[in-house]
Amino acid sequence: MNVLVTGGAGFIASHIAEALIARGDRVVVLDDLSNGLRENVPEGATLVVGDVRKADDIEAAFAIAPIDAVCHLAGQASTFRSFDSPAWDMEVNGMGTARMLEGARKHGVGTFLFASSMTIYGVPPGLPVTEDMPWDPIAYYGVTKLAAERAVFVTATQSEWAPRAVCYRMFNVYGERQ
Repeated sequence: MNVLVTGGAGFIASHIAEALIARGDRVVVLDDLSNGLRENVPEGATLVVGDVRKADDIEAAFAIAPIDAVCHLAGQASTFRSFDSPAWDMEVNGMGTARMLEGARKHGVGTFLFASSMTIYGVPPGLPVTEDMPWDPIAYYGVTKLAAERAVFVTATQSEWAPRAVCYRMFNVYGERQ
């Protein structure tokens, strides 16, 4: 399978790219290297240095190979930074996801995976946090992740393209390359 991993020079996405290569998949990484490191891109992956907000950069990534799946992890990941520049946060997380959906649709990608965040819950009403709890983001970051998540859902259920789509809400992730 050919998989496009956005943010693949970053902490979490580089591990996903590594696991995909280990199982025999061909991996294309799209990353602007603003947060990630070139050395995090696993051997065997093709790195396209580019921005998920720019259609030409996305096209360059899709030009490497016919892509079967997109694993979209690129984005602005700091709750604190989102308060400093909410418009930028929305542009990177919201517009970046919309642009990736457009690119995936244009190229007929069958699977779209999106890295969301537990911040969409805000302060949860109880523990453990479950997927059926109400959304109530209290930071711009959570708002942008929820908006992007909903865009993926609408695309998967309401468009003619209708890829298989999954939004996974990560909680406190830590480890090597963080």
